Amino acid sequence: MTQLEPTEAPFDAVMSVLGIFFFDDMPGFVRRLWGWTRPGGRLAITVLGLSFFDPMRAAFVEAVREVRPDVEVIEPWRRTDDPATFAAVFEGAGVSAEIETEDERLPFGGGDDWWRIVMGSGLRRTAVALGDDAAEVRARCDRFAEDNGVREVVLQAHYALARRAD
Repeated sequence: MTQLEPTEAPFDAVMSVLGIFFFDDMPGFVRRLWGWTRPGGRLAITVLGLSFFDPMRAAFVEAVREVRPDVEVIEPWRRTDDPATFAAVFEGAGVSAEIETEDERLPFGGGDDWWRIVMGSGLRRTAVALGDDAAEVRARCDRFAEDNGVREVVLQAHYALARRAD
């Protein structure tokens, strides 16, 4: 993405979904995207919030710490999970943006649902690093869900929208 030079710029709309937190220089990345936006155009950036499939994410992190304290749970989205921190990225880029937060409550059917989320999200890297111990972490998460009657998880997202003046 840092090497991409669009052949047709500027654009009516530029979007980044769940990607900005991977950049060391997040304000610089926002400035780059903003530069691709034409007058009257929009820049939209989405990041994950503090609640990432909670309460199951918290149970997963705890289980990893108990089973394999040597394995770090990698959560790059934590760099922008606070709305004020996310807003500061735009301020640092010199871009005025409106930021909204939304909590999505999703039905949760138990351990199999959770492990599909783990393996289909940024938590997969940690699960793979666990090797054979992943089975124990999964079992602990299953017990947590059952013991606590978890029937839904919360996924929070922050949405930023910046509009260029005409």
